[in-house]
Parts: sequence; C-alpha cells; structure tokens
Amino acid sequence: MVLAQPLAVYDVGLQMSALAVAGLAILFPWLRGFWPRWPGLLNRALSLIWDALAMSLAANLALLPVVVSYFGVFQPNFLLNLPWVPVQGLVVQVLGMLGLVGLALAPVPGLDHAAGLLIQAAAFVQEAMLSALHLAARAGWLPVWALLRPLWPELLGAGLVTALTPYCWRRQGTAPVLLVLAGLLLLAVPQVQLLLAESRPEVRLTLLDVGQSQAVLVSAPNGRRVLVDGGGTASQTFDMGRSVVGPSLAWGRAPRLDAVVMSHPDADHAQGLAHILRRFHVGRFITNGQWPTGPLGQAFDAALAAGAPSPETFGPGDRLDLGSGVWLEALHPAENFEGATTNERSLVLRLMWNGEPLALLPGDVQRAGIEDMVDRGRDLRAQVLVLPHHGSKSSLSGMLYEAVGPAQALVSCGYLNHFHFPNQAVVEELARRGIPLASTADMGALELVWSAPGQGFQLSAQRP
Repeated sequence: MVLAQPLAVYDVGLQMSALAVAGLAILFPWLRGFWPRWPGLLNRALSLIWDALAMSLAANLALLPVVVSYFGVFQPNFLLNLPWVPVQGLVVQVLGMLGLVGLALAPVPGLDHAAGLLIQAAAFVQEAMLSALHLAARAGWLPVWALLRPLWPELLGAGLVTALTPYCWRRQGTAPVLLVLAGLLLLAVPQVQLLLAESRPEVRLTLLDVGQSQAVLVSAPNGRRVLVDGGGTASQTFDMGRSVVGPSLAWGRAPRLDAVVMSHPDADHAQGLAHILRRFHVGRFITNGQWPTGPLGQAFDAALAAGAPSPETFGPGDRLDLGSGVWLEALHPAENFEGATTNERSLVLRLMWNGEPLALLPGDVQRAGIEDMVDRGRDLRAQVLVLPHHGSKSSLSGMLYEAVGPAQALVSCGYLNHFHFPNQAVVEELARRGIPLASTADMGALELVWSAPGQGFQLSAQRP
C-alpha cells in the first residue's frame, strides 16, 4: 500500500492497523506464554480466554504511544474486545457481506429483498452495540485517562522498549539490552529538556487556535501554567476540550495545570473546560461567580463530583500568584456592578510580572463593563490587549484602547466566521491608533514571550 501510494504512511488508520498487527506478531507470543498449558478441559477453556485477552492486550500495548500522541487520552477498555470482536466478525460483518452478495445477485427474483433485510439486520446490531457503548460511557463505566502526548524521541523510545522487552525476557545478548536502555534514555531526554526550558526566566501567553471561541494559556518561569477559558462550540458531539485544548496542553507535558479560570459561563469560553477539569490535575478553579446551565452545567457538576477543585469567585483586588513575581489580578466585575448579561460580567484579568503590566484578558466584556472599569479608575495599562468579545462591534471602545495603550492587539476568532469578527470598525480603529492586530483566524495559535519584566515581547504564530 505504501509503495503504491507513499503518502498513505501519514494515514492514521493505516498506522494504527500496522501497529496492531505488529503488536500481535511481537507481543502476543510472549504474553500467551504467561498462561501454563496444563492438560484438562477446564485449563484448555481458560487458556482460550487468556489467548483472547492477550491478543487484545498485545494490540493495545503496541497502539498506546501513537493513540496517546494523536488524541491525548487513553481508554483502558480492551476487555470490551472479548465480546465486541466476535460479534463484529461473526454477526455484523457476515450479515453485511451476505446482504452485499445478495444485492450483487439482485436480478434473481426476490433476492434483493432478502439482501436488504440482511443489511438492515447488520445495521440494527451495529447500532445497538454503539448505543450500549454510549450508555456505558455516560454511566462512567468506561474510564478515560488524559496522558502526556509523547514527542518523537519518546515515541521512538517507547517503540524500542515495547518491541525488544519480550526478546530480552528469555534470551541473552548485549545488543538488545543496549537498545532497550537507549529507548529508556529517549523517553527521558525530552523531559530533561522541558525542565531546562522551564528554568529560563520567561513568561508566555498563548492564544490557542480554537475557532470561534477563546482559550488562553499563561506560563510562568517556574513551569506553572494557568488556562483562562477553554474554548467551545454549540455542538452536542464535538468537545473542544477533549479534541483541541486538552491535546494542546498535554503535548510533551503532563496533563496538569496550576489553575483553571472561567471568565464567564458562555459555551464559547466554558465548554472545553469541563473535560480539562475532569481529566487533568487542576490546582484551583476560579470563576466570576456564575455557573453554566443545561447540559454544560451538568458536565461541570460531573467534573466536580469526579474530584475537580471547588470553584472560587474572583473580583477586583483578588490575585492569582504564579510565583517568580508573576501574577494575574482581577479588575472586573465589581460586586455592585449591575451588568445585564454574562458577557458584561466577564472576569477581566491583567497579567503582571514584578509590577510590570504584560497583557489584559477581558473575556467578552462589552461597553457597559468597560465604562464601569474606566469610571472606577481601574489601571488597565498593558503591553498586549486580547480584544474583548472576539473583536465584536459591541466591544469597540476608544476609551479602552486609550486606557490600555497596547503595543499589540490579539483576537481569537474563527476563519470566515459568520459573525465577521473582528468587526471592520474595530480593525479600522486599531489601525488609526497604530495598534497592530494579530488574529488566530489568519495566523493560527499565537504565542507571546517576555524574557524580562519591563522589556518587549516576541510574537510568533503557528499557521494553520
């Protein structure tokens, strides 16, 4: 297949199929040998069960590094293969193939109707199995683990260790043992590099590429990380936290955050946080005092029931200390602020480093909230402004731009989004004031790096 179409090597399905077969070829004989082959009917039956389990385990062990690398999560549900594979192979596929053969012979009177019944039966069985799977997942019977997504040295190291450990188990030889040790070294090298990188005196702000939503990652010099909002959509099936934000945060790092902040409970800022709170190790959970409703609220309640930290309400004067002189301070909403919408009551944060203002994160605050902060004399100065409400016209405020005085504006919005964000009036006002604007819709994820307080920043982009 690869010789006929070389680019097929990048196909995830082909990679997983090849790895599963390799796991069966290399690991299954080794795992199979762990069950003693004693005479007797009972032991023969138990041996067959163990063989089936060993086959599933061998395939999943071979797939583990690549599955985690692509998806950032692992579901240790290989026991489901024991009933699942036989039903798929002996019922669903047989019925489907018989139906297709019948359709091919449709000219024979009455055979097309029988073929249709067989295909409908196969579809019914398949749908029933998938429904049972969804019910089990909703009931919490199928655990999901968020794991570190390995970098390529770690993938290579995991492959060496997995492939050669069975060989070294019963055989003598220096070369395989040295290769296993090399694999263990490859597993360790990226983490050593990460420790060295975290020791550098740098503050990073990353505006993740989450389409028409917003998620901001703040990283302090000591490796402490805070996620402000988690993006989201109105979809009932696509989870931004599981599919985009979680994998981004776990790329080469453990799924751990010192704090999660929900600026307000609208889905485009909050939906992705439910997965993060439930699957990541989170130190603190900070909100503006509001809570999501409906299915999203139920997802947050489930995360709290699963062990997520209890929410803390922040307001003006509250501060989240990240160490090394870095903190996030809350500027809005005031306790007596009478904002009519969740947007107006967005938690507005300012990133500080040794007293120097780096960036203002205003959530979706609109004119009433902006005017309230200015009227109360809040210090809004910052080098960088993340545009409120994705650059909408309802958040266009000359007094905000004047109060912040940014050298750079960022905006998180979707490519060709139907709201036409950032609004053209906002773009023109920023241009008139000489404030450059960078958008995730045009440039992908945006990252700012400060090497010292009071100095400038470097802006880089990960183009889509």
